[in-house]
Amino acid sequence: MPNGRPGDSRHHDIVHLKIPVFGPSCDALVREITARLPRSRLHEFQDLVEGWPFEPDGRPHDTDALFHRLLAFRDTLDGSPEPPPARGSVPATGAPPPPRRGSLLGGLVGALIGGVVGLPLGFLAYMVAREVALPTDLWSSDGVMWGIILAVAGPAALIGLRQGAAPSRLGHALAVGLLGFLLGSLAFGMVAGIIGAFFAPTSGAGDRAAGYAMGLVFGLMPLAGFLGGIGLAIHMGRRAWQRWRG
Repeated sequence: MPNGRPGDSRHHDIVHLKIPVFGPSCDALVREITARLPRSRLHEFQDLVEGWPFEPDGRPHDTDALFHRLLAFRDTLDGSPEPPPARGSVPATGAPPPPRRGSLLGGLVGALIGGVVGLPLGFLAYMVAREVALPTDLWSSDGVMWGIILAVAGPAALIGLRQGAAPSRLGHALAVGLLGFLLGSLAFGMVAGIIGAFFAPTSGAGDRAAGYAMGLVFGLMPLAGFLGGIGLAIHMGRRAWQRWRG
């Protein structure tokens, strides 16, 4: 029996002393299994942990195989298996953790959400294109407007479909980035409109000058929203990538 000193027992070192033994993913899984483990199976699990071979240089042998052995052991416990711990980390061998599970229903829901988010983004893209690229004779064209909107909403729906059907780290980051772009564009566009309306020289100015000023304000709103949306999308997408738990 270990007396509590480091090195007496790998299981004791991992669970009670929080000493790294097999790496973050495997150690976290050992602690999770121990917390759920029936007392009658404690020795069986300790034999697995204590008997795992180490290389001559002191590194554990094939931590990827150990990680999956631990997952298999956990699945034999009563109750539904919980998601693996430290899912955002990579085992010592560099192998990624098991992916999340998707479904056809999840893909359909993701496509719906992605399309709904993509519609206002597509309209914003149209407004930006209208201000900076489209000739004036195309401003009243519904075909051009819906073409630009669908060119944005379509890929957004595909991202939602892909993430719902087969979740991935990249898909998760893109989906969160789309949401960030929508929130950022609305917030920065509204702020630009409020500031512009406040400083626009409408009081005491002629109708032409006032109309020009307000036209400039409404032209800058989509540009400010576009740039602000990109900034927030990058920020939220980056955080989602870093915090991914697959």
